[in-house]
Amino acid sequence: ATFFVPLGLWIGALAVFLVMRPVTRRALTSTARNGRLVAAAVGRASLVTGAQALLLVALLHGALGVAWSLLPATLGFAVLTAFAFTAFHYLLTIGLGRAGLVVSLFVLAVQVTSTGGVYPIELLSSPFQVVSPFLPLTYAVDGMQGILAGGNPGGVVAAALTLLVFGVASVLLALLAIRRSRRASALGLVPVAP
Repeated sequence: ATFFVPLGLWIGALAVFLVMRPVTRRALTSTARNGRLVAAAVGRASLVTGAQALLLVALLHGALGVAWSLLPATLGFAVLTAFAFTAFHYLLTIGLGRAGLVVSLFVLAVQVTSTGGVYPIELLSSPFQVVSPFLPLTYAVDGMQGILAGGNPGGVVAAALTLLVFGVASVLLALLAIRRSRRASALGLVPVAP
């Protein structure tokens, strides 16, 4: 459960952007500020991924028998994870277009191996051990594991703060990417889907 809830949230964020466009031509040519466009898109997508987090946490407690007393911690952490993953997927799609979703699948493959969720990190080859601390799924798994195992709360807080920084950094980089897209669109350099 500590591995599959974050994994489900990653795949859920990817699926949202398979369906939802990160920005439309109309939005790019509007007078709306970049921050407003990013906030609107990430907000809409986060509503969907937040609902996914709620469903996964309900399944975690209802079907797997996790104590209901942990619900505030598991739900809060899952919603934070969903936001961070949504912001990252928005960044990928606004910066790289549909190719960003392919990048997400590649990053997912590396993360599934490197998080220590399937095999203990100590048993992995050294390249996977090296990249593990730089991957968001590592912190999502560590945080969820800390909540469910009742370990050190400091580890859960550190994982949550790392995911928060990851999400905020993704939003800030998305602001730069949308500004670049608007300039290219205004100059007629890049055709944008309607």
